[in-house]
Amino acid sequence: MADITVTFDDGSSHVYRNAPETLTKDDVISRVAKDFSGKQITSLDRVAGGQKLSTEQVLTGAVTNFPSSV
Repeated sequence: MADITVTFDDGSSHVYRNAPETLTKDDVISRVAKDFSGKQITSLDRVAGGQKLSTEQVLTGAVTNFPSSV
């Protein structure tokens, strides 16, 4: 599980707590679009186990874990 912080262009942010590691960037963007329609995302940050992961690391982990999660 990880926390995902979404930052918007107006300077506000929202944290999705305990998000599954299998969520992709597109999954998060879709959820944000539903929860915060009309807001523009400037960044997505995932923190797992106290370590901040880059978007590339998040996507790599999702691809790596996909076969075992199916």
